[in-house]
Amino acid sequence: MEPRDECARRAWVKQSESVLYEQGGTGLLAHLRQQAAPADEAVADERRKLMNYFVANAHRTDYPEYKKHGWDIGSGPIEAGCKVIGDRLKRSGMRWVEAGAAYVSPLRALYWSGEDVWDAYWDLAV
Repeated sequence: MEPRDECARRAWVKQSESVLYEQGGTGLLAHLRQQAAPADEAVADERRKLMNYFVANAHRTDYPEYKKHGWDIGSGPIEAGCKVIGDRLKRSGMRWVEAGAAYVSPLRALYWSGEDVWDAYWDLAV
């Protein structure tokens, strides 16, 4: 693949993402190892960095297993939750201190985790 071939780059990214989401990080590593090493030195260096990342983070990238459990694999829901909590703590007239926010945040997480988790927590806490 030529480093400036945008169509080939997009196709490679789409295929690699599919492998990652369907087989996880270890599957992507196997996929990358099957490919010929890029001739372009800069592309080869970026490929090496990508592979090193997935070697070091294989335990964090078992996306098929995460999806089986219904867990999110993207950062969007977490970022949205942080925004909601931040907005709640910064409303006009609010006088939150760090300790108070630290108490409210886990309760919010429990609440949004579902009724079963909420009830189980309170059954144990009482």
